[in-house]
Amino acid sequence: MRSISIALLSLLICTGAAAQKVSITVAVTVNKTDSFPPATLQLYSLPDTLLIGKQLAKQEGNSFTVNRFSKYLIKVSSTGFTATEKTVAITDKAVSVQVPLKRMVTGMEEVVLVSRKPLVKQEDDKTIVDAEVLANSSTNAYEVLEKTPGAIVDQDGNVYLSSATPATIQINGREVKLSAADLASLLKSLPAGSVSKDRNNKKPFG
Repeated sequence: MRSISIALLSLLICTGAAAQKVSITVAVTVNKTDSFPPATLQLYSLPDTLLIGKQLAKQEGNSFTVNRFSKYLIKVSSTGFTATEKTVAITDKAVSVQVPLKRMVTGMEEVVLVSRKPLVKQEDDKTIVDAEVLANSSTNAYEVLEKTPGAIVDQDGNVYLSSATPATIQINGREVKLSAADLASLLKSLPAGSVSKDRNNKKPFG
């Protein structure tokens, strides 16, 4: 009789434990234009987000056995679709939930076309340099002149154009009759943005 009583007690304990469980049925849905994808279902207990179940989604739905009076987090993911999460509160009854999957939209990123003026262009026998481009990285007119292609500025402030003879400098069409040192001081006092363009050829800047 004692062994029978123990067996009955074990059966009652097992039955009581099973009574504490209910089921969650999860149905993954997609748009009518999409075929059912190979999606992964993951079930996490809350609030500790402990993974307690993982299944491959079925069109007829998936079922998980869970504890009563508890909360769970359902995650659904599939390649080409936006991952979806849903929180479910369980009472003492079975629950059915739908989790929609939406296709990931990939659009063309904004394309910005930037047109830049050429730094150097040729007009007849003159080479014209767009000084505005050089001014962006310069602090004064002297530095713009130093960065001008074809122009060489020595330590004394003399400017050469592919010649051993210092070039003649003109500002707004007028020749500047200053020493190299005074000219350098003048150009250093002018802001870089005051120079719009440099023109040079075998003749003086003009």
